[in-house]
Formats: sequence, C-alpha cells, structure tokens
Amino acid sequence: MSKFPAPKFYATDKDVHDLLMRLNVDALINVGKSRGIILSHSTPKDSMVSYLAKQMYSHIQLREALNLIEHEEREEKATPSKIDADVDMGAVCTAFERVREERKDPDEQMIIGQRPSGELEVKLTYTHLDLSQNTLRQRTTKEVTFLVQKNGKVLDFSYNNNAKAAEVYSEVKALLKGKEPSAITECVSLSGIQDSAKRVQFFLDLMNGVAGFRLRSVRDVKAERMTKSHPGTEEDDADEKDAVEEMVKKMALAGGSVWTSPEFTTMVKNGFFVHSARWLGTEIAGENRTIEFDAGFSTGECLDFSGRVIGYYKRNEDGSLEKKITPLSATDREVFRSRAQDSAFAALEKLQPPKETAPTSEPAEQPESQ
Repeated sequence: MSKFPAPKFYATDKDVHDLLMRLNVDALINVGKSRGIILSHSTPKDSMVSYLAKQMYSHIQLREALNLIEHEEREEKATPSKIDADVDMGAVCTAFERVREERKDPDEQMIIGQRPSGELEVKLTYTHLDLSQNTLRQRTTKEVTFLVQKNGKVLDFSYNNNAKAAEVYSEVKALLKGKEPSAITECVSLSGIQDSAKRVQFFLDLMNGVAGFRLRSVRDVKAERMTKSHPGTEEDDADEKDAVEEMVKKMALAGGSVWTSPEFTTMVKNGFFVHSARWLGTEIAGENRTIEFDAGFSTGECLDFSGRVIGYYKRNEDGSLEKKITPLSATDREVFRSRAQDSAFAALEKLQPPKETAPTSEPAEQPESQ
C-alpha cells in the first residue's frame, strides 16, 4: 500500500493543456528544460503548449507549474483608505487580533507584526475557491497584506484589492471608527462626480502628480460612457471610445491644449470618461529609473480605486528603454505605490468643493483701562 494518500482528482489532458496555456513563453521554456526538452523563443506558444501537454506529469510537477502561475499573478493592486481614529498603533493591533479571534476560520491564518519603521504589517493567508477555473486551479492559497501607518490623527491603510481584504478591513474599521462623521476623505471614489470632464481631469492630475516623478508616456487608458445621450451602434461607441483614449494620452503630456478641441468637447458632452490608466514615470533624482504604474477603477462605476507598481525598464546603450520589464525590490515597490496613492487622494481633493469651516466667534471687546 502506498504511503501517500490517494489524490482527490486526476488531471485530464485538457486540465494540463489549460494549465500550461496560463504560463508565459519563458516559463514554458523552463518547464521544458526541467524535462530535458529544449525549446526556442521563436516557437509559437500554441505549439509549445501542445507539445508539452502530451508529456506525462506527476502531481509534484503539476504543483510546480501551478506555483509558476501563482507567482505571475501574485501582485494584486492595492487599495488605499484612511480612518480618522485618534488611537495608537497598539489599538489597531488589538483590533486585528479581535477580528482574528472572532473569525476563527480554519482556512485562514493571520500573522500580526510591526516593522522597524513603525508600520503595522498584517499578513492573512487563506484558501481561495474559484469554481470557474479548471480542476487544477479551483483551490489555491492566497495572501493578503495590510499595511497601516499613523499620520497625526489619521490611520493610513493599504491592502489588496479583493473581496477577502475588503471584508477584513470593514471589520477592523468598525472596531476603530467612532460614531462621529468623518472629517476626511476616507477612500478614492468618483461615484459622486458625474461630470465626465472632471473624471478625466482626475487621471491627468493622478499621473502628473506622483511625487519624485515626471510623466514620460501613457501606455494605456480605459474609457467608458457614463450615459448614452444619443442612439448609436456598438461599433460607433467603440470608435468614439478609442478616440477618447488616444486623446487623453496626448492630453496627459501636452497639457490643457487639447481641452479646447471641438472633438474632445463633443466626446465629453457625450459622457465619455476615463476609469483606468497605465503610465511610465521617470525618477527626477536618484537612479532616474523609468517606472511603470497601473492604477484606476475596475469598472466605470469608479468605486474601488486601487493601484500597483509593475516594475522598471533598464536603458540600452543608446538611451532607449529595454522591452523587458525588471522587477523592483519590495521596498521600492511599496514606496512608489504609496506615492501614487497620495497623488490619487490629492487629485480627488482638487475636484471636491472646499470643506466648510466652522465660523470663529469674534473675541469679546476688552474694557478700556483707566
């Protein structure tokens, strides 16, 4: 009798094929090398997958391939949020501990610690079940990281943009937040801004406002239509959306000159706006690296702002950028992501009306001295 338990499922040829299709070319070449198969970068990906899928795979080898996929998909966007709670970091730590005790989920493990910088770091490992995936990928282990920093009377949170993280954050917030209405902007949302031109302005300010960087180029923007003010075909809408996206890319670099163009004015009146952007920023000082940022909202409702720093591009001898992106250190990635989050809050503040301040009472007149 085998000392290993019987597997809960057996991978079919389709499961293996679907698994390998999720890998990039470099990873497929490494899978081939591990089996003594030499593949070329010039070989079409479909041909690589078809050939490798015909090989025999043990459970361990399939797990190694799964780990490659999870490594590529590990970097989720992070959501910033602020809580106006005048408490110390010890109270925040206690709130997470209480949430951990109340949840008592056997598929979750929460580790709470503090960095030398004073930031609270909470790592939550959990089992994620996704029945829409193929059999090999339905049950995976994921990790959520919460970073909390105290700035005056405000707690700055940053956490993964997924349902599990949002759920835990809401539970922690309920323990820390008082009953008084918030006097600060707690999260970045454009749902209350129905002016499509202002939504475009938010992304222009976001990309140009990251501290320590100058905008080099805009790789991609995603546009949506707020309301359909006139009847038209889906093809017409797609053409208009593409035109808006190209125009916003130019606006980010050229300044306000495009605002006055009749084409852009018409498109904004028709309700088109931007809800996501991907851009390159070059460091003003230091190593002058060119960093790729990705930030925005997952849908046109503009409710769940999040962002990530993808990496940087090394320079060739002629000064041009390499096509391959190079990963950043975890420290640099967090620092640059935090700056982009600060830029998002600042861009939102510019669009909101100034907060009314309570009137100050006139000082009482003092009697004249005799």
